[in-house]
Amino acid sequence: MNAFIRSKIQFVLAPLLAVTLTAAIPAHSLPNTTTKRPIPLEQIISQMRKQHGNVVVYNARLIQEDRRTVRLIDFNSELKPGRHGMQRLVIDAFTGKEIELVTMRTPMPLEKTLGNLRKNHQIANITKTWMENEGGNEVRVIEFTDIRKKRWHARMDAYTGLLLDEHTFELKPSGKQVPLRDIISEARKTHKYMVILRTTSKNRKNVPVREIVYLNENGLRKRLIVDAITGETISDQLATNAFYQ
Repeated sequence: MNAFIRSKIQFVLAPLLAVTLTAAIPAHSLPNTTTKRPIPLEQIISQMRKQHGNVVVYNARLIQEDRRTVRLIDFNSELKPGRHGMQRLVIDAFTGKEIELVTMRTPMPLEKTLGNLRKNHQIANITKTWMENEGGNEVRVIEFTDIRKKRWHARMDAYTGLLLDEHTFELKPSGKQVPLRDIISEARKTHKYMVILRTTSKNRKNVPVREIVYLNENGLRKRLIVDAITGETISDQLATNAFYQ
């Protein structure tokens, strides 16, 4: 084959080879030039006003919760501020879908918050719960052990029950006790509208007890002590000590 013919063949085949090689590059190896971003806050607020009328937004946070990114938005109605009081709206940060809307008059009942926690954990025993104020945001902290004898420390939004963060560490097994939810259920037979502020497991005269600090129907702070083994009430009195205020 002379040089002239070879040059003609190369001239024809070169573009075909280039097209073939380009088509063979897998799609996932190409650079991704688009990055998914949350919907701008002003767009979310505009959407809220279409759904809830004129609103005044007091606080907005972007958080990671249960493998999703959400916005927590605290707002009030501009026209009827006293109708519902302050409200907290949970919105998917990427789709704009409203997930939950709650009033902020009182925190979510503890047993409902624990129900949310049990969706992701096999809880064996609740060790301690309490409320904290973090930069003006009420947070319910829960310490518990799972069925694998691991101890967890979880922080949950006090009004929506959303899991904010959690971590775990090892714990030695302890004796069998009455589940906290059963103790709370029994307590609500007497105090139906109690608002639980915190719970603690401790020993009292060598007896394991549950201590529950709560607000009763009249807004008075009380301290309930229950035998953790039998579930019997030991005392239920006003919390006069400064520690419980």
